[in-house]
Amino acid sequence: MTLALPYLRGARLQVERYQEACLGLKNDSINATNNCLHEMSCLFEDLNTVAYYVKLCGKKHRLNRVFREVRNHIRHDIRDNFDLDCEKRDKRFKYLGIDEQYQTQVGFSHEKIKIGSTFVEINAINQYLDGVTNIVNLEINEAWKTGKIKMDNEKK
Repeated sequence: MTLALPYLRGARLQVERYQEACLGLKNDSINATNNCLHEMSCLFEDLNTVAYYVKLCGKKHRLNRVFREVRNHIRHDIRDNFDLDCEKRDKRFKYLGIDEQYQTQVGFSHEKIKIGSTFVEINAINQYLDGVTNIVNLEINEAWKTGKIKMDNEKK
Protein backbone atom coordinates (compact mmCIF):
# COMPACT_ATOMS: atom_id res chain seq x y z
CA MET A 1 0.00 0.00 0.00
CA THR A 2 2.89 2.38 0.62
CA LEU A 3 3.55 2.15 -3.11
CA ALA A 4 0.33 4.08 -3.67
CA LEU A 5 1.87 7.20 -2.12
CA PRO A 6 4.03 8.24 -5.11
CA TYR A 7 1.02 7.92 -7.43
CA LEU A 8 -1.21 9.89 -5.09
CA ARG A 9 1.40 12.65 -5.05
CA GLY A 10 1.89 12.34 -8.80
CA ALA A 11 -1.84 12.68 -9.45
CA ARG A 12 -1.99 15.85 -7.34
CA LEU A 13 0.96 17.30 -9.26
CA GLN A 14 -0.61 16.31 -12.58
CA VAL A 15 -3.84 18.11 -11.68
CA GLU A 16 -1.77 21.26 -11.17
CA ARG A 17 0.16 20.70 -14.40
CA TYR A 18 -3.05 20.05 -16.34
CA GLN A 19 -4.64 23.23 -15.02
CA GLU A 20 -1.50 25.19 -15.82
CA ALA A 21 -1.57 23.85 -19.40
CA CYS A 22 -5.20 24.99 -19.71
CA LEU A 23 -4.17 28.58 -19.06
CA GLY A 24 -2.66 28.77 -22.54
CA LEU A 25 -5.76 27.60 -24.44
CA LYS A 26 -6.90 31.13 -25.38
CA ASN A 27 -3.52 32.46 -26.49
CA ASP A 28 -1.84 29.42 -28.06
CA SER A 29 -4.56 26.86 -28.63
CA ILE A 30 -2.52 24.34 -30.64
CA ASN A 31 0.42 24.06 -28.23
CA ALA A 32 -1.83 24.31 -25.18
CA THR A 33 -4.08 21.53 -26.53
CA ASN A 34 -1.04 19.32 -27.00
CA ASN A 35 0.13 20.17 -23.48
CA CYS A 36 -3.32 19.47 -22.04
CA LEU A 37 -3.48 16.11 -23.79
CA HIS A 38 -0.08 15.14 -22.43
CA GLU A 39 -0.86 16.26 -18.88
CA MET A 40 -4.26 14.55 -19.06
CA SER A 41 -2.54 11.35 -20.16
CA CYS A 42 -0.13 11.44 -17.23
CA LEU A 43 -2.94 12.35 -14.82
CA PHE A 44 -5.15 9.44 -15.78
CA GLU A 45 -2.20 7.04 -15.71
CA ASP A 46 -1.63 8.04 -12.07
CA LEU A 47 -5.34 8.01 -11.24
CA ASN A 48 -5.74 4.53 -12.68
CA THR A 49 -2.81 3.29 -10.59
CA VAL A 50 -4.32 4.83 -7.46
CA ALA A 51 -7.68 3.26 -8.30
CA TYR A 52 -5.95 -0.12 -8.52
CA TYR A 53 -4.55 0.30 -5.00
CA VAL A 54 -7.99 1.35 -3.76
CA LYS A 55 -9.36 -1.88 -5.23
CA LEU A 56 -6.63 -3.86 -3.43
CA CYS A 57 -7.88 -2.33 -0.17
CA GLY A 58 -11.31 -3.75 -0.94
CA LYS A 59 -12.78 -0.30 -1.49
CA LYS A 60 -14.93 0.84 -4.40
CA HIS A 61 -15.46 4.31 -5.79
CA ARG A 62 -17.68 5.48 -8.65
CA LEU A 63 -14.72 7.17 -10.38
CA ASN A 64 -12.44 4.10 -10.47
CA ARG A 65 -13.97 2.80 -13.70
CA VAL A 66 -14.04 6.26 -15.28
CA PHE A 67 -10.33 6.65 -14.57
CA ARG A 68 -9.57 3.21 -16.01
CA GLU A 69 -11.64 3.75 -19.15
CA VAL A 70 -10.18 7.20 -19.83
CA ARG A 71 -6.65 5.89 -19.23
CA ASN A 72 -7.26 2.95 -21.56
CA HIS A 73 -8.80 5.24 -24.18
CA ILE A 74 -5.71 7.45 -24.12
CA ARG A 75 -3.31 4.52 -24.14
CA HIS A 76 -5.08 2.29 -26.67
CA ASP A 77 -7.11 4.61 -28.87
CA ILE A 78 -5.13 7.86 -29.01
CA ARG A 79 -1.49 6.93 -28.54
CA ASP A 80 0.56 4.75 -30.86
CA ASN A 81 -0.44 1.31 -29.55
CA PHE A 82 -3.94 1.26 -31.00
CA ASP A 83 -6.25 -1.36 -29.60
CA LEU A 84 -6.71 -4.03 -32.23
CA ASP A 85 -9.53 -5.54 -30.18
CA CYS A 86 -12.47 -3.62 -31.62
CA GLU A 87 -14.86 -5.10 -29.07
CA LYS A 88 -12.90 -3.52 -26.19
CA ARG A 89 -12.65 -0.24 -28.08
CA ASP A 90 -16.37 -0.24 -28.88
CA LYS A 91 -17.27 -0.88 -25.22
CA ARG A 92 -14.92 1.89 -24.11
CA PHE A 93 -16.36 4.33 -26.67
CA LYS A 94 -19.91 3.48 -25.61
CA TYR A 95 -19.09 3.87 -21.90
CA LEU A 96 -17.38 7.24 -22.44
CA GLY A 97 -19.90 8.44 -25.04
CA ILE A 98 -17.39 8.87 -27.87
CA ASP A 99 -18.77 9.00 -31.41
CA GLU A 100 -17.39 5.93 -33.25
CA GLN A 101 -16.44 7.94 -36.32
CA TYR A 102 -13.69 9.72 -34.37
CA GLN A 103 -10.44 8.51 -32.87
CA THR A 104 -11.21 10.64 -29.82
CA GLN A 105 -13.38 13.48 -28.57
CA VAL A 106 -11.76 15.54 -25.83
CA GLY A 107 -12.36 18.96 -24.37
CA PHE A 108 -10.19 20.82 -21.91
CA SER A 109 -10.96 23.50 -19.36
CA HIS A 110 -9.48 24.56 -16.04
CA GLU A 111 -12.46 23.06 -14.16
CA LYS A 112 -13.03 19.79 -16.02
CA ILE A 113 -11.98 17.35 -18.70
CA LYS A 114 -14.46 16.10 -21.29
CA ILE A 115 -14.03 12.75 -23.02
CA GLY A 116 -16.92 11.98 -25.34
CA SER A 117 -20.00 12.78 -23.28
CA THR A 118 -18.18 12.04 -20.02
CA PHE A 119 -17.13 14.96 -17.82
CA VAL A 120 -14.51 14.56 -15.10
CA GLU A 121 -14.46 17.59 -12.85
CA ILE A 122 -11.18 18.66 -11.28
CA ASN A 123 -12.95 19.18 -7.94
CA ALA A 124 -14.17 15.57 -8.08
CA ILE A 125 -10.61 14.38 -8.75
CA ASN A 126 -9.29 16.38 -5.80
CA GLN A 127 -12.06 15.06 -3.52
CA TYR A 128 -11.29 11.53 -4.70
CA LEU A 129 -7.59 11.99 -3.92
CA ASP A 130 -8.42 13.34 -0.45
CA GLY A 131 -10.60 10.33 0.30
CA VAL A 132 -8.10 7.86 -1.09
CA THR A 133 -5.30 9.47 0.93
CA ASN A 134 -7.33 8.71 4.06
CA ILE A 135 -7.85 5.09 2.96
CA VAL A 136 -4.15 4.63 2.19
CA ASN A 137 -3.07 6.23 5.48
CA LEU A 138 -5.41 3.97 7.46
CA GLU A 139 -4.07 0.90 5.65
CA ILE A 140 -0.45 1.93 6.21
CA ASN A 141 -1.07 2.66 9.90
CA GLU A 142 -2.71 -0.75 10.33
CA ALA A 143 0.17 -2.46 8.54
CA TRP A 144 2.63 -0.59 10.79
CA LYS A 145 0.75 -1.64 13.95
CA THR A 146 0.60 -5.29 12.91
CA GLY A 147 4.27 -5.41 11.93
CA LYS A 148 3.75 -5.74 8.20
CA ILE A 149 5.78 -2.56 7.71
CA LYS A 150 9.04 -2.08 9.53
CA MET A 151 11.68 0.57 9.35
CA ASP A 152 15.37 -0.22 9.66
CA ASN A 153 16.99 2.74 11.41
CA GLU A 154 20.47 1.28 11.43
CA LYS A 155 23.05 3.01 9.28
CA LYS A 156 25.12 0.72 7.18
